[in-house]
Amino acid sequence: MSAYQKPDPRLVEAVLNRLGLQPGTGNKTIKSPLREGDDHPSFTINLESGLWYDHKTKEGGTVYDLAKKLNIFLPEKKIHKNNLFVHYPYKNAEGKILFIVHREDTPKGKRIWQTDSGGRNPPPKIDNRPLYRLPELLRSSEPILVVEGEKCASVQVSGYFLTTWAGGAGAVEKTDWKPLQGRKVIVWPDADEPGLRASLAIKRFLPHAEILRIEGKPKGWDIAAAVAEGIDPVAFIASCPRITEPRKEEVAEETRRVLGDIVQVLRKYVVLPEHAAEVIALYTLQTYLLDFSDFAPMLLITSPEMRCGKTTLLSILEQLVYRPRLFANVTPAAIYRLVEKEAPTLLIDEVDSLLRQKTETTEALRGLLNAGHRRGSASKVIRAVKDTDELREYSVFCPKIIAGIGRVPRTWVDRGIVIAMRRKAPHEKVERFTLSIVGRELEALQGRIEEVANLLRTVLPTTPTNVFPEQLNDRSCDNFELLFRISDTIGGRWGEIIREAAVALSEAGDDDSPGVELLKDIYVYAQGKAQEGPFTTEELLKYLNDLDDRPWGSYNSNRGLSARNLASLLKPYGIAPTTISVGGVKKKGYRTEAFADAFARYLPKSLAAPEHKPTPLPSEGNGNGRIRYPLPDPLSCNSLQDKELTAVSNGGTDSGEKGKPWRWSVVEKIEPLPTDGYI
Repeated sequence: MSAYQKPDPRLVEAVLNRLGLQPGTGNKTIKSPLREGDDHPSFTINLESGLWYDHKTKEGGTVYDLAKKLNIFLPEKKIHKNNLFVHYPYKNAEGKILFIVHREDTPKGKRIWQTDSGGRNPPPKIDNRPLYRLPELLRSSEPILVVEGEKCASVQVSGYFLTTWAGGAGAVEKTDWKPLQGRKVIVWPDADEPGLRASLAIKRFLPHAEILRIEGKPKGWDIAAAVAEGIDPVAFIASCPRITEPRKEEVAEETRRVLGDIVQVLRKYVVLPEHAAEVIALYTLQTYLLDFSDFAPMLLITSPEMRCGKTTLLSILEQLVYRPRLFANVTPAAIYRLVEKEAPTLLIDEVDSLLRQKTETTEALRGLLNAGHRRGSASKVIRAVKDTDELREYSVFCPKIIAGIGRVPRTWVDRGIVIAMRRKAPHEKVERFTLSIVGRELEALQGRIEEVANLLRTVLPTTPTNVFPEQLNDRSCDNFELLFRISDTIGGRWGEIIREAAVALSEAGDDDSPGVELLKDIYVYAQGKAQEGPFTTEELLKYLNDLDDRPWGSYNSNRGLSARNLASLLKPYGIAPTTISVGGVKKKGYRTEAFADAFARYLPKSLAAPEHKPTPLPSEGNGNGRIRYPLPDPLSCNSLQDKELTAVSNGGTDSGEKGKPWRWSVVEKIEPLPTDGYI
């Protein structure tokens, strides 16, 4: 009998919390947690010892018996003394366990992980995870209260059925919300930014859901904390205000105001190339909204030498972006676990010197940077678990801001947005950046960025835009797509500004292969010839090797490009030398028409617009559903001018071709934007 008089107090508290009660004295009669349809409370439990009795089924026992029935228990072999383990099975509609969420409460905090139904192996990959207690939810007719976390979903609230989803605030989109369609749904978010983000994300799947506006509570406060404080959840739900969706015009105006303030801060402390401040401001906001996109482009901050402001810019962004994590003194295993769990914004300084080191950590960094651009299997890396034969798959999809000296790999340029910085000139003035002085200013701005990001979630389209400048290649369109979508949503002049900036930055960041660089020079040569027609290998080589600012003269120990080198570089593009006749003399050379297809496919549109066009794919538009419209050549723009683009519905293009629904024309020039705002 003594064993029943002194049960583990932590287990008693956990069981009572699951039932919506607190430890005390005496007995409490409630609805049975062990069966459905207990309309009249018939389950009695002692608030001190946990002894219980169900008057309907005539069943009773100790707190240990009840904990086992409720999936709460202290294991026989404790990993840590006084640690409490709770296991939450997730089942499909038929009641089959698909995976289990485990929670361990320790004196230092909590640990949560998932396994398969057996409790030992990693969980299976499930595209649409079931809601917690799905079979019981489908049988219940009560209003649904969605909370964050299984511990909160285990609280009993009269008149409501509580459920949650697996994976925390960042896994809303991985959950199947269809069972809640047509049901009355109220969302009780945790009192923090991830909780608000999660509730707004749920509303995208359940537009009819009501979201409680939790105000004046400590960070992380939830329904379990409310019960612990003695608050009646039913009364709180009835009196708590709801989050109402703001008008799109209000969201757009406030977002433009915040972006303008980011631009001012950047220009106050850093000398940036033209167009860069606007792109960086939108990229900062994009880090909070990456779940709206299938692409996570890198922000590549480069410079030719030291002391160009890269570290200062990185320090500012560290205070403004979503969940910043500076890459330093971290193990490879920690990198992968951190990115998969938090999807933070990684900030990496001096990447050039870091990658010269051949260590396990730098190799992990290479894998992380080479993957992680596209959501899905392309953003997964597979690593072996230490001291076992087990393989583990990690997601590395997250924003990455990288700073370094010199040129970055072409594969990175293709997956990123390049900001090429230069050392401050004598006439360029910026203020000295000291975090201890401007920290509060940046903290306040970060709070405003977070607020407008949450507001944008209510109005930002979930469908990607398909209107891109024709100068951008497909990968650049992927990199800038979410920035375009945000700028189109907030209106003002941001849509045109960011597209023009994208063209300028994309072409400035181009790092073409030697073959494409050769095609550029041959195109210029062909355009400058006095007479059209073929040209000899000899005269072409003389022209190329005499170009002082090009690499061809340095080939073959500075003897210059040879005929063999030239043919080898052009061969991958289907171009080969042939015999031509020049003044009645037969020589080796190239016919101009042999270059037409390569010019059309590989040269920047701002450099060349040859009449020959590649054979299009058999689909409308440019073969991928994207509508391209022309912008002015960025190389001829002295300043970032805003141009109003008007779509003219004429059933054809500028040239009168049919089959394309729009043409775009510049109808008005507008003065450059003021530096004091972007409204």
